[in-house]
Amino acid sequence: PGKAHTVTYRRKVSRAGLRLRASVVVYPDSFYTRFFEARLAADAEGPGASLLREALEKTRRSAFPLFEEERPIS
Repeated sequence: PGKAHTVTYRRKVSRAGLRLRASVVVYPDSFYTRFFEARLAADAEGPGASLLREALEKTRRSAFPLFEEERPIS
């Protein structure tokens, strides 16, 4: 929070009218997604597997875009 990051685009522009689109997507539950995937890979039919699958699907839907911007580069 409160920090900035600068990206310098270092590629030759081949024609006029090009635009650069940048986005930052946050995956707040990525740890749990990997955890549930690993648990299910180890025992996909064991006790609680249906609950793990449900939890896994919820974590996969938790991503959200934090920033999106489009700028001309030529």
